[in-house]
Amino acid sequence: MRNPRSLALLALVLLGLLGPGRAGAEEPALAVFNFGSKGGVSADQVDALSDALVNELKGLGHLQVLGRSTIQSMLKLEEDRLRAAACGEASCMAEIGGALGVRWIVVGNVSQFEGVYLLNLQVLDAEKVLVAAGVSTQVEGGLEDLLAALPRSARELVQAAAAPMGLGDWTRELIDEDPWFELQAHADLFGGMWSGRRAELNETLDARGDMDGDRAGVGLRFGVRLARLHLVFVQIDWLQEHWRWGFCPLSAPAQPGSPHVPVTVPCDPSLRWRAETDLNMIRALLGYRFAYPVLDWLLPFAELGVGLHYYLPYERTLRDQSQDPPAERSFAFQPDGGLRLALMVGLGAQVILYDPLFLTFSYFWDAPIQAASSSSAMVGVGLRL
Repeated sequence: MRNPRSLALLALVLLGLLGPGRAGAEEPALAVFNFGSKGGVSADQVDALSDALVNELKGLGHLQVLGRSTIQSMLKLEEDRLRAAACGEASCMAEIGGALGVRWIVVGNVSQFEGVYLLNLQVLDAEKVLVAAGVSTQVEGGLEDLLAALPRSARELVQAAAAPMGLGDWTRELIDEDPWFELQAHADLFGGMWSGRRAELNETLDARGDMDGDRAGVGLRFGVRLARLHLVFVQIDWLQEHWRWGFCPLSAPAQPGSPHVPVTVPCDPSLRWRAETDLNMIRALLGYRFAYPVLDWLLPFAELGVGLHYYLPYERTLRDQSQDPPAERSFAFQPDGGLRLALMVGLGAQVILYDPLFLTFSYFWDAPIQAASSSSAMVGVGLRL
């Protein structure tokens, strides 16, 4: 591997690749060697990982990056003389880097231990013949998870090598810490009844009610991220619903000529007494959300919540016009005792405006179990913390 003719040929080819203008550029040059495998990963897979690392480093835009596969194809030398396995010592690689005219060399290896991959990356200083920086990453899952972890590892490596390489302040923004929490304020709009039975007002009265389709409200949500795509949250809302009620009158005249002798008569709830009432409701939920990033700023999601609906009691005085003088009675409006178990299923999308600020747009089906079901749209604004 230390043949002087081979090293000289490498230097000449590199000068041709970089060109006279680029050789003297201010951007540091990196040569990326093929990864080594320490078990559990094939040669083709580690070659693909090294090529992916080259692409990630090039994508940063502040470095001149030469991939090992490019060197191989340009030089047409024996493959085993260009593999890191044939030159595993830092001094040997530093000698190659000096012949290439590249001070900084990136090397790496990957191994697998019972479903966990260990990815090691290092930056070598060819002038000082030492390791300038290094990072190690443990990845659980399959090869797709290892590939997904490579971009962050590449950024961590460049950030770790920023000081010895003199890369400047641009490396400080390479790593964005994943937010662990979300705080969201939202508004429920266009809510209405889907289907279900009427709600009972009071067991002792022949009274029934229906929500006529109007619902609006506001709420807060606090979420904790379990993993990159998973969030659990608690949510509390204040909602106002418009209800219509029908009652049987307490009494009716026994005959037209005797208005002051009332007797109880059966009636249909929809005929005699009517009332319209705005009921306030508190909803508390514990939920789970799965969000998958289609773009860096767009995360469609599905969510599921379980909780309670509690209707706040509301009193109203009604008059029975069938009597003379009209009879009055106060009623407490509270459907089915006020407390219901509820299930929420929703679909929506989170839009990252400017991290950490985001907007959410969703539509959910909110079903009090064994009672009337409803749905509404929800628009929210929040922060990722």
